[in-house]
Order: sequence, then structure tokens, then C-alpha cells
Amino acid sequence: RTTGGNGDPSAFSSTTVVQTMVSECTQGFWKTHGPAPCHAGNNANVWPAGCFPMLLGTTAYSDAQICAILLTPVGGNGLISLAHQLITTKLNGCSTSDLTPVLATIATADALINGLKVPGSGKGAGFLAPGTTSALTETLDDYNNGLLGGVANCPTEALNQSTWGRIKVLYR
Repeated sequence: RTTGGNGDPSAFSSTTVVQTMVSECTQGFWKTHGPAPCHAGNNANVWPAGCFPMLLGTTAYSDAQICAILLTPVGGNGLISLAHQLITTKLNGCSTSDLTPVLATIATADALINGLKVPGSGKGAGFLAPGTTSALTETLDDYNNGLLGGVANCPTEALNQSTWGRIKVLYR
């Protein structure tokens, strides 16, 4: 808290927001950083508002419906497992991730889902055999885990607010 070595305290400056970033935008990240009840009060909702309504196949879902789908156990339904990874990928795309490596996979997944309603959303109870969806699901999972390139850092809530003067005190 001193300036120029003369022993006088420096003035505290305006508030600076410090954020941390995670390097992989996985299903687990989005599930725990979405609207309630997804985050269960532990994390802030950082889902990009411009991502909704979100199309899965030809059906539009609200953020609350997407949250409900993410909380739905797969239970041997390939539609649910594919939806989990497709939702994750689309949230990543709305959050500045480069979707180029998986654009064809997204299009194929949406075409396969077509008019089926994803269970958990309250819109219906569609089903796809896991063998039909496993290759698409795996490709999207690889992308979401940063294995195919293109995934950007995910936003998180501000963890700490401080002034520059207070930060200087911590590191002197």
C-alpha cells in the first residue's frame, strides 16, 4: 500500500472484477452453471441468454427445459445421451467456442433427432437406440472435452471483487 518507496499509502482504486476460467466446457460444467435447479445454488448461471430457445432436432426448448434434460438420467436411451452432448456443444458455441470441428456432427445429430421430443423436457418421451447415437455422442463428447480443438474457455461467475490497491497489498 505504499507508493514510490516514500512510505505514503496509495489510494485504493475502483473495483476490479477477477474471474477464473476453466479450459473445458463439459456437460458437467454447464449442468452446474445453469439456471436453477441445475446449479442448486452452488454456482451462478452463466448460460448465454442468446442460446435460447435451443433447437434439438426440430423442437425448440427453453433454458429450464434444457436444464431438465441435462438432469435426466440416460437410462439406456441414446436420444438422451446424444441430447446431453449436443446441448453441451451448442452452449459452447453460444459461449465463443469454435464449432467448426463438429459442424457436420451437429447437423447429423439434429437430423437424427428430427421431431423426437427429448425425455425430461416435459414435451414427450422420444427414444433412440444407443447404438444409433453412440458415434455422434462420442464425437461431441470428445469435442466438449477439448480433444478435437475449438473449445474455448468457459465463463464462470466472478469469484472475487477487489480494488487494485487491495490487490497490490496482497502481493507486496
